[in-house]
Amino acid sequence: MGYINAAPEAFINYFAYEALGKKQYNKAKALFELNIEWYPESSNVYDSYADYYLAQKDTANAVTNYQKALQIKDITETRSKLNALTNKRTIKSATVDLQKYAGVYVLETYNISIVLEIRDNKLFAKVPGQEDDEFEFQSENIFTVKGKQGYKVTFEMDGDKPKGFTSVQPNGTFEATFKNR
Repeated sequence: MGYINAAPEAFINYFAYEALGKKQYNKAKALFELNIEWYPESSNVYDSYADYYLAQKDTANAVTNYQKALQIKDITETRSKLNALTNKRTIKSATVDLQKYAGVYVLETYNISIVLEIRDNKLFAKVPGQEDDEFEFQSENIFTVKGKQGYKVTFEMDGDKPKGFTSVQPNGTFEATFKNR
């Protein structure tokens, strides 16, 4: 019919990160590059491609792709990743009061309780039926999940009290509401 029918960006990204997690680097690279070809105006495709290079320990190409992503859209998470690579962190995680994020949250879509707790000065998420995940500080109220590519957790705060958080993952975006400490 004369037009390209591209798969959704998030769909390709999901499979690319899955391949990256399984150390299928050639497959991951091909999928990230396909996303760039089909969605060249998306900052996310360059951010994701930079994550691929970071997994390959190719810092120079990671920095280049984070910069491309930021030229399209200045996103806090991408800026934090770039700053971490170029040693320009403005806030050190050691100085962050992780306790303000601790408590019980309810994942709205599935009505599942998620407990965030502090262990050894680190923030961990306990989700029923899953291994505990460590949240890594990126910038104020923004965390990534240690050892998992493409995860970003952004807390909505009312002063020092959380209202909830949004978790963006390769398989979707999930909202959680703060329940209690």
